[in-house]
Amino acid sequence: MRAASDLLSGYAQYHRDRRNIVGHFVGVPMIVFAIGVLLARPAFDFGGVALSPAWIVFAATAAWCLTRGSLALGVAVSTAVGAPLLAEIERRAGPTVLRDMAKIA
Repeated sequence: MRAASDLLSGYAQYHRDRRNIVGHFVGVPMIVFAIGVLLARPAFDFGGVALSPAWIVFAATAAWCLTRGSLALGVAVSTAVGAPLLAEIERRAGPTVLRDMAKIA
């Protein structure tokens, strides 16, 4: 498999047009957010913790980013995607859920 820096440099070669840059700056976050919202709706109980397909996709994405050779990129992407997911858990279930999960770990 190719490293993340190789993949991103190849991607950058084809996306230098100003319209393309602006479109991606707005469009890509909207698409990622929409997919996250749709995947967060169905939830199932797993060992007393409410999980959704969004968590499964987040875990797979974080694992992919962390194994592409750039730890900084992996941590940045995992944090940027994980923080809103954790915020949504707090909002839906109340502030005690994450504290309870921290006690278990």
